[in-house]
Amino acid sequence: MHVKLKNITYIDSQMFTIYYHPACYTSYRLLKALNESNAIKSVRLIDMSLNNYLAVSRQILTVPLIENNGEQIYGGPIDIEKAKDLVINGEVSLNVENVKEALIGAIADSSAISSILYYYGDVRPLKEFSGFLRSATGLALDKNGAEKMKEMYKVIEEEELYNEIEHKIIATLAYNKVRESLYLNINDQSPESFIMWFVSKASVGRAGVPFKNVEQIKSKAIKIYEYYSERREKINEKLIKEIQEIKSGISEIINELGDHS
Repeated sequence: MHVKLKNITYIDSQMFTIYYHPACYTSYRLLKALNESNAIKSVRLIDMSLNNYLAVSRQILTVPLIENNGEQIYGGPIDIEKAKDLVINGEVSLNVENVKEALIGAIADSSAISSILYYYGDVRPLKEFSGFLRSATGLALDKNGAEKMKEMYKVIEEEELYNEIEHKIIATLAYNKVRESLYLNINDQSPESFIMWFVSKASVGRAGVPFKNVEQIKSKAIKIYEYYSERREKINEKLIKEIQEIKSGISEIINELGDHS
């Protein structure tokens, strides 16, 4: 049995698949760049807001994500020009000079990965997500990517790495909690709402719902809430401006392409 993907725009001869989300600013920027260069109709577009099961079945843990023949090759905190060249020319070369910096950027760009690591209190679960690591750091497009992946796994084993980046993870989660609330028109930014959001974000079904560690997880969520509370006006202003730009821009792009699902 095959599940029909919803709201897919594609051309039969496409080489690349792009997983995107209408609420993602980087997704919007990528689609805008491809649309302006008339390259957008040569790719298959999958709206992750309508095909959420792929996050589990295909481990789509960051957007936008470019896939080629079933392989995740570039996603997350992408260079828009590089991504555009990849789609237009069929290939592009990246040189990831600082593996650790690329890894931290990839983590901070994904609320899914950030929530898992923050819940667990360690970065070592990343070793289970090789597709994410290769695509979100750019190593899949680096000619020396295989060697640099070995270096990255060594970085992941560094004991101090989690403590070094925890503040970035908290910031990522705070912004994403508020962003999702704004899209849903939910004005509840209470500590309790942050607790429930964090538990839901870090869980898949019952897996991950706290039991013996309830108070520990609550205290983690409260730190996300406190980060937001200390920067409430700045975060709200930034996200509202971003959302207004995305909503008008991405709708125009998708409407131009039409619904070929």
